[in-house]
This record gives sequence, structure tokens and C-alpha cells, in this order.
Amino acid sequence: MTRVMSRIPAGIAAALLLVAQVTTAGSETLTLGRADFVVAGLVESMSSSAVQSLLGRPDSVKAIDDFRDPGTKLISWVYRDLVVMLGSGDALRGVLITGRRVPTARGLRVGDRRERVAELYGAPIYQDTRVAEYADPDQRLHGITVLFKGAVVTEIFVGWAID
Repeated sequence: MTRVMSRIPAGIAAALLLVAQVTTAGSETLTLGRADFVVAGLVESMSSSAVQSLLGRPDSVKAIDDFRDPGTKLISWVYRDLVVMLGSGDALRGVLITGRRVPTARGLRVGDRRERVAELYGAPIYQDTRVAEYADPDQRLHGITVLFKGAVVTEIFVGWAID
């Protein structure tokens, strides 16, 4: 559990890179659609009670200060293999996939290789050795962030970079 929580800020920080409008040459970006933002039956803007009805009680709950709104907390529910991030209005804003049991809508899993990411999603709008970013064409802060260690996927964030 400590390992999972220590990486949430990295996952959120990586998601903030979605604002970069860098295109990788030589490969086509496969457009993200509404279905790409469904993970384990979780649908964006789902209420916390609906999330709990679907997944059960979380293993733990974490609250961190929202730097944009002093006194407000950002809530994360930690489950085995994923972290549910709730935003303002008690609504689902993102999911961090941390284990192999939970795939993305296109079938990407933690443990897959970088080549599999390219097969499923095409060229990212931004990438380096540790991250690949894919943005919703209509909402640049909405997307999928894939984190790597070497050529292996370690975490996948699906959702909004900020609430």
C-alpha cells in the first residue's frame, strides 16, 4: 500500500503533462473516445456511492490538500490494482491502474511492454523514457498517461489531469 501511495503524486504529475502539444513524428495517434475512459466498469463523473457499489469498500482512503483550493482535500480510494480519484462534487475524475489485473478499455495492462502501448494507442502527444501521454482531442487535460520503468508499463492513469 505504501508503494501505491508513494506513486500517486507521480501519476498525477505525469498526467499534468497532457498540456504539452508535442506530436511524435512517423506514427499516427489513434483518437481517444468516450469508451477509452471506462476502467473496471467505472465511468467518469460516477458518484462515490456508485463507485463503492461497484467495487466495494476501498482498502484505504487518502486525502491530500488541493493546492488550488486551500482547505479542500483531494480524495483517493485505494483498491488492489487501482486507485480511484474523486474530485469536487464527489465525482470520479480519474483512475490510476497499479496492477496487472485491471486493463484499460483497449486491453493495456501494467507489465505490458512499450511496443504494446504503441499498438493500442498509436503515437503519443508527448513521450520520454518514463512516460507516454495521450490526450482527448476535444479536452487536452483529459487523457491517458502511461508510466514506464525501462520498456515496461508500471502504472496507467486514465482521466482528468486536474479537477
